[in-house]
Amino acid sequence: VAAAAGLATLEVIEQENLLAAARTSGNRLKEQLQAFAASQPLIRDVRNFGLAVAVEMHTESPGTSDTAERVLFECLRNGLSFKVSAGRVLTLTPPLTITADQLDEAARIVKQSILTIAEQLQTSNVQDAVAAP
Repeated sequence: VAAAAGLATLEVIEQENLLAAARTSGNRLKEQLQAFAASQPLIRDVRNFGLAVAVEMHTESPGTSDTAERVLFECLRNGLSFKVSAGRVLTLTPPLTITADQLDEAARIVKQSILTIAEQLQTSNVQDAVAAP
């Protein structure tokens, strides 16, 4: 029974061309996030392997060691869940059946969340500088 289920799954993956769609969707998400990263200093790197997309955050600046976790929680508040790897990498692994609209919405949530955290960090750094003797 388990083998039959596995074979049926492989058949659906092949018939619906899910591997090629995953490659295309992963590249689309990576390109969107790379374009955003070009103007966002909190992002160190964006890479993908198929539909698995990683956004590596900078953690060297004061106050940024928990940046990835803060972005994760901001995304969760906006309806997007993923995991953080190595304490600094946003690891997005959407389902193979994700639509282009859903992928665009995920990218929008990630970008907006990073902007929100960047603003919070900037405000915090300004407040720390003002409070310093």
